[in-house]
Amino acid sequence: NFTYIVTDGDLNSNESIISVNITPVNDSPLGASIENIEVYQNQNTYFSLENYITDYDTHSNDLTITFLPEETDSENSSIIGSSFYGGTILSIDGDNFTFEYQASTTNTPTEDFILYKISDGELESEPALVSFDIPWGNPGIFRPGANNAVSQLIDTAEDTQTEITFIAFNSDPLDSSNDFPISGDGVEVEVVWGPYHGEVIENSLSLDETTGDYVIMSGGYIPGNNYGDNVGIDEILRDDECAESGLDSLGYIIYNPSIDEYTDTTTITFCVHGVNDPPYLFDLSNKEFDEDTILEIPITRLTVEAEENDIVINSDHITTFDPDTLFNNVD
Repeated sequence: NFTYIVTDGDLNSNESIISVNITPVNDSPLGASIENIEVYQNQNTYFSLENYITDYDTHSNDLTITFLPEETDSENSSIIGSSFYGGTILSIDGDNFTFEYQASTTNTPTEDFILYKISDGELESEPALVSFDIPWGNPGIFRPGANNAVSQLIDTAEDTQTEITFIAFNSDPLDSSNDFPISGDGVEVEVVWGPYHGEVIENSLSLDETTGDYVIMSGGYIPGNNYGDNVGIDEILRDDECAESGLDSLGYIIYNPSIDEYTDTTTITFCVHGVNDPPYLFDLSNKEFDEDTILEIPITRLTVEAEENDIVINSDHITTFDPDTLFNNVD
């Protein structure tokens, strides 16, 4: 709060206090990269993310970690991620965010990568990199092919620009001609369809990080106005975690100038969560009525997401106007 006075140059008014109520808003969590985790032969490789994640609003145990690329094998629930070059990530201790990395046994590379991100259920971090050093790796022959892009499901809030990442990696770590240019020159991302309930800010697309093995680009996504609240009738078709929120998606490809090829089209899906919006009051003007009568003033309000019985009106002497007897003028 603060205290103020008004002066006309000669006299000062009495002091008055203005109190400001600062409403907390959700902040997205943060994740840090981990580089060169040593992978020993014939030994389990464990790593913990507990000291690499930060959230200003909730305890880290309330957060959810997603690895990219995500595991698509639904038959093994303990496998939660697939690394760039055939390895797997297994969940060991969700409370402490401890995981196990298992390198590919049929075609073991000398290095491997995976990305992870953290969600608090409404907002999420940008992806962070985990890299593995496998000195005993003995890779066989990888099938040359186009680079691979990474699909994602992103939690975001309505009416807010969200930084999204476009990720692709080299499908053949043995073929240096298949690498991305380390300088990033000529690497491009193209949105080929969507989004349908928002927009990607074209001039915000930029290159964040590139090596021969992978490239990470970013851009800004803005969902439609109040789309998290007005989700439409298709909510019955959605997964439970996004059933009451707005759903949007886009398809993208990434161009590698070294091989003059695009990745396959890959999807980013958005779960747009509603946020609290302030109600609106409209000005009342030019009300005419006879003297010695009472004017009842209707309070018109507009709110996007609250039910009518959730609205509280501070009605101390504002819903009726009772002028003095015989008063007839402008007030």
